[in-house]
Amino acid sequence: IRFATTCLVRYAIFITGVCVGFAQIGIGWNSVQWLVAAASVGLGFGLQEIFANFVSGIILLFERPMRVGDVITIGETTGTVSRIRFRATTIIDGDRKELIVPNKSFITGNLLNWTLSDSVNRLAIKIHVGPDNNPQQVRDLLLSLANEHPLLLKDPAPSATFEDIGANGLLFVLRAFLPTLKDRPRASNDLYTLIHAK
Repeated sequence: IRFATTCLVRYAIFITGVCVGFAQIGIGWNSVQWLVAAASVGLGFGLQEIFANFVSGIILLFERPMRVGDVITIGETTGTVSRIRFRATTIIDGDRKELIVPNKSFITGNLLNWTLSDSVNRLAIKIHVGPDNNPQQVRDLLLSLANEHPLLLKDPAPSATFEDIGANGLLFVLRAFLPTLKDRPRASNDLYTLIHAK
């Protein structure tokens, strides 16, 4: 909210300064009203996208479907919001590349916010085992590994389910919850390593 207010005040000061400057040099409203009217028509036709992005930026700043620091997914890109401007928003992905996204995309498209109200997230690990394995024993082993892992939450508790019988054998899915997104790569690596060893 502080960021949104600062942006609006900055724009208001700029517009006020321009008006005062024109008044000081003797250019009044009567002198420029036809120019403003013509420019407005031109802007309406030529800068529709820019105006749409500007209005979308104001909506984003006050509706707050995302904030600076949130981890979001839009299209094929997942990253952290670093800046929200009136025309576009900057997202930094896992490779530290900065993606500039027009604000209209967030208003008219689908936006996945991983950390809007809660940073807890679920990790799902798929495991194929041979068809001659005991499903209950596999489930017990998976649950014991998940319950012993220090990064995984105890509440909600991990679950292991027998999902399918197919050409690749028996399919199990281990689902567990993490307190933050930053732990996902390490937890996933740990679980796959432990499951392979077990």
